[in-house]
Amino acid sequence: MSFSLRSLPGQCAALALVLGATSPVAGGQGGQAHVECIVNDFWADRQKSYHVPYQGSPQIQANGYGPVVQPIPRTEALRVVYKSTGAERLRGSAKRRVLRYGVLWLVDPAMLGASESETISALLRAGAVISRSNGDGRVYFRARKADAERLAKRAAGLLGQRGIVTRLETTYSPRRSSRQPNTIVSSIGAMSSSVAMMRVEGRLSRSPLQFIEFIPAGMTVLPYGTSFLVHVRPNEYPALRNYIEQEGNSVLLVGARSEVVAGDQASGAVRSCGGRALSRRFPTPVVTYAGRNLATLDVEGQQLRVAEGDTVLVVQRPQWGRGLEIAVMRFG
Repeated sequence: MSFSLRSLPGQCAALALVLGATSPVAGGQGGQAHVECIVNDFWADRQKSYHVPYQGSPQIQANGYGPVVQPIPRTEALRVVYKSTGAERLRGSAKRRVLRYGVLWLVDPAMLGASESETISALLRAGAVISRSNGDGRVYFRARKADAERLAKRAAGLLGQRGIVTRLETTYSPRRSSRQPNTIVSSIGAMSSSVAMMRVEGRLSRSPLQFIEFIPAGMTVLPYGTSFLVHVRPNEYPALRNYIEQEGNSVLLVGARSEVVAGDQASGAVRSCGGRALSRRFPTPVVTYAGRNLATLDVEGQQLRVAEGDTVLVVQRPQWGRGLEIAVMRFG
């Protein structure tokens, strides 16, 4: 998906942002992400495109001296956590034979920006004797204590996470994930997202609830504040696009494309394109993890995982005027 400069009517300008072939985002310098902005030029009846540095989320200092800019987040260590010997039911020579290859260790695929199956494959290619799903979002593998970190780091390299820092933990952790909510990790090298903030006026846009009631079947709908969030899989996206097109008048407010930045809103890139006020009154879920082909959003305490090609839609009632405000965020 890319943005392109084309002469389009105002009604379909917003939807044009989420169509077309992929075009790369200009890479940042010194760890700084860049944003491609798309705004409507109403005088020329077309869109304008330009690149700017990513502006972090403004936060208020404790001393009250005004806003500060959140920097690009640092990288968290990949935790390699002890699980068990994996030989509790064995006895005698059979137990000694298994333990000769080491004990079981846990890693979180989300910290590697990969799925469980991709992580299992990478661990086996890196030299693990066995590697399987732990059933709680993590993956376990067997290795000696002296080799566990090295093997995990090699697997991370195979998944494109080179130079990652590892941390060995020999005390069993029963937690579902090695990543706590609101963890901030680096977004450099993460997948990109395209955001279209738009206003829709039509037959079903009198309220967010009415819009959601008639949305095509199969899409996941979650409550989000006083509005709704919709998670759309790649195969469902054409139905979503047609549904919005049928609503009638869709006007682009601001569009942006950038790498996904952890610790910021999923639509945070629009802030760099003149959408600061819009970002304040139209919040979207915070990205708690940004990987190469996977991201995690915090939806009122629930962790929503989005993969390449997924679309997240947030619908709210505008502060003034008729219709709805819709944020379309497409990942990949």
